[in-house]
Amino acid sequence: MKASTKPATIADIEQELLNRFGSSEIPLKEISKEVLNMMPRVAAEKAAKRTLPFPAHRLRNRLPWMVTLKDVATAIFDARCLAQKEWEAAQPNSPSPQH
Repeated sequence: MKASTKPATIADIEQELLNRFGSSEIPLKEISKEVLNMMPRVAAEKAAKRTLPFPAHRLRNRLPWMVTLKDVATAIFDARCLAQKEWEAAQPNSPSPQH
């Protein structure tokens, strides 16, 4: 994701993901390493246990796990907001968070 002067919105993040992956619904294995920093097999195991930071689904048991980029973008946005709040709280003389 490229840096910007204004905070990214969920729509901005979703658009960046769409530009990167080419579809709004993609196989989990396509983002497992880049977004989740885990092997596709581990991501699939977490999807089956429902422990990913976003929903994953599949139409039938032997089909690949799929994710919707809006859900992935929302999880990234939420993680960024939490990191921002934690960072601001750790700064000396920081004003209260605005999120």
